[in-house]
Amino acid sequence: MLPLRNRLKSRQRINELFQSGKTIAGRNLFLRYQVTERTFPKISFAISKKMAPLASSRNRIKRLLAGVASADLKKNSSGVDLVVGLKRPLPKQLLRDEKFRQTIKTELSDLLKKSTRQKLTPKKIIKT
Repeated sequence: MLPLRNRLKSRQRINELFQSGKTIAGRNLFLRYQVTERTFPKISFAISKKMAPLASSRNRIKRLLAGVASADLKKNSSGVDLVVGLKRPLPKQLLRDEKFRQTIKTELSDLLKKSTRQKLTPKKIIKT
């Protein structure tokens, strides 16, 4: 589970990220991010009903992503707001497949590393 200080809960801030944040995409996931003045990262997960129709599936995906993100965010001490989402719908059977879950974990770790590298030279820092 993510620590409270690392959770991005503001609906207004999440909407700002979707409108003006930078995007990095992998095969199954996308990540929107924006640099802030904070000294710690904040992250949110956006999984729509189109991507996973059952609430239990959406929650399972969010728990999987949150577990990976919490481990990676401990290494990252810079201020950035992140929103992670799915690019394509996932069949329910794939969530139970260990190989696919490992693929998702690896992909999210790679996206988080890319966002850390790309944000080192920000054009615009958002004050929060």
